[in-house]
Amino acid sequence: MKKIIIAAGLALIVSLPSFAQDNSDNNTYWFAGADGGINLTFDGQKITRDVSHLGSGTALNVFVGRRFNDFAAFRVGYQGLSTSNRFTEYGENRLNYIHADALFHVAEWFVPYVHAGYMSVEKGSGAGGAGIMLPINVSKHIAIVPDVRAIMHSNRVYDEGRKHLAATVSATLGVVIKMGRGPRKHRTADPVFLPPVPVMTHDTVVVRDTVMLRDTVVVEKVRIDTVSLGLKENEINESLASIVLFDFDSYELTAKAQNILDKVASWLVENDGVKTVIEGHTDNVGSAQYNQALSENRAKAVKEYIVKKGVKESSVDVVGYGNSRPLTDNSTEELRHMNRRIEFRLSVPD
Repeated sequence: MKKIIIAAGLALIVSLPSFAQDNSDNNTYWFAGADGGINLTFDGQKITRDVSHLGSGTALNVFVGRRFNDFAAFRVGYQGLSTSNRFTEYGENRLNYIHADALFHVAEWFVPYVHAGYMSVEKGSGAGGAGIMLPINVSKHIAIVPDVRAIMHSNRVYDEGRKHLAATVSATLGVVIKMGRGPRKHRTADPVFLPPVPVMTHDTVVVRDTVMLRDTVVVEKVRIDTVSLGLKENEINESLASIVLFDFDSYELTAKAQNILDKVASWLVENDGVKTVIEGHTDNVGSAQYNQALSENRAKAVKEYIVKKGVKESSVDVVGYGNSRPLTDNSTEELRHMNRRIEFRLSVPD
């Protein structure tokens, strides 16, 4: 019992400096604890429950350790029997186990671990094994911990001198104290969001959202640069190419075309610093003069539609190319459809 009391005192002294620490992470802290319960020993032939010189009886374990992150922790400890039924001229012969454990927090309530160390009963031997802890938090700093651990060791620790393996199983219940003042809690006021304010620069359009937190102003900028414009331009043109914009020999927009142009117009209204050129193209059916006029009229129809939706007329230009810029040849109806198209060109003025 004297050894156990000394070990518990040393563990407490070593851990005292950690009480002054200010842990900023919930899962990084020092801890110390003690548990007690029953040791059962299998000496290679039989299981014993109350033979202390074979390592069985009432057990007590003290330890100190540190949790490093969400998953891993480490501890060192001393486990011994608190009673003995055998006394020799050299003193009481009972289990003493100095151990180091690696703990794995699979869940806050389920912590398997492995351990290794030095065991002595009547003689000494290396030992190791595994265990499971099931912590039950009762407060921010205190947890009740059921613990079951198995210790594998050589039977040479007993006077009988047998060489095969033996095992000790401990079932204990204890208390763990988590040390430190706990994590800091940063209190902030509810953010106030101001409406987006468009700002022009020489080569970009900047949408600036201002978020106010007390007396601190944080400015977040979303820049529409040439790369962003190119991506948006491709998105618009691919959407328009996937549908029929006009009926044959007509420049009246179809319902599907209007649905897509509604979204395009909404984006242009939000980014009113963007300059837009609408290009009209046709296939090669008909004369060049006829197709030129048709392409211009279709581009104008698109401009008129998005201007009605709120886009500034001064920011939109139109141009017709007739059948002079085909995407592909006009050998089939499907390929001719690809050439009958409207394309947007987006830019930011200097």
